[in-house]
Amino acid sequence: MFAVNNEDILLRRVVQSDVGALFRYSSQKEVAAAAGFKRANNQADALSFMHFLDNDFSWVIEEQKKKQVIGNICLYEGSNAAGEPVTTTRTLGYALNKDYWNQGIMTLALKQLLKTLPPGTVKTIEAFVALDNPASARVLEKNGFVCQDVITLPFWKNFAQQERACVYRRDFTG
Repeated sequence: MFAVNNEDILLRRVVQSDVGALFRYSSQKEVAAAAGFKRANNQADALSFMHFLDNDFSWVIEEQKKKQVIGNICLYEGSNAAGEPVTTTRTLGYALNKDYWNQGIMTLALKQLLKTLPPGTVKTIEAFVALDNPASARVLEKNGFVCQDVITLPFWKNFAQQERACVYRRDFTG
């Protein structure tokens, strides 16, 4: 769809040569748990992850100084009760190499993404954040998201127990 660039990070489409970097962070236990995805165990898993990210609403986060992919940020398409796509509401997801946590990188990536979204394409973005992940909650709050509700997420299959999560939302209408 588009690339977002500043002096620190570049948001861009994933390419085949990113597989090694994708493996580096998607194989980190803490990253997979925080993002709610299955941890990559080998390069084949990382290649599958790359294919999953290869769409118009997913971007990898490249650190500009090292020209290295360190994470990803995605806006997943939602669906209504009938299973039909709802393109104006998106669910935000992101993951970042743990070596880069607590440095403001994801806050910056989300800020850049939101500034660059074409007007009218997305009316609402929501995100689900486990209550034991305050750093991720802070990323959203710094970008204007508000916790609307606390729910139990039994569908997060990668977790040993049910997770309580805050549903964050930000509207872009009016």
